[in-house]
Amino acid sequence: MLSWDSRYTANPVNPITVGQQMEGVPRNRGSVTLMYAAPGGWHTLIEGQYVSESHGDAVPGDNLIQDAHFVLNASASYLLRKDLELYLEVQNLLDRHYIGVNGGGPPILGTPFELFGGFRFTVP
Repeated sequence: MLSWDSRYTANPVNPITVGQQMEGVPRNRGSVTLMYAAPGGWHTLIEGQYVSESHGDAVPGDNLIQDAHFVLNASASYLLRKDLELYLEVQNLLDRHYIGVNGGGPPILGTPFELFGGFRFTVP
């Protein structure tokens, strides 16, 4: 996982932000994906994503905090024919509740547990 120091180095409009972490930019972010493709046409995937705490603006005293969070996503698919696939996808498998965006208006929660399924058709 890489960490970038994204801080304001100059801001003539709002000098109080100099030295502060840029809004909406977490200090650390990373993901890990494990994928398996079975010979019979099954594909499975599990992905973990981590995002550290960040702020909705460059003034930490405003307390516009965007939560640190870890989210687990998963998917599975089965190839029915060369051009047709059945799939199931789950986002936020553990149903973690976190503030994803907090920029001064009402906080926006991160993606809740979501389940998608259906068919994918590939046009040759």
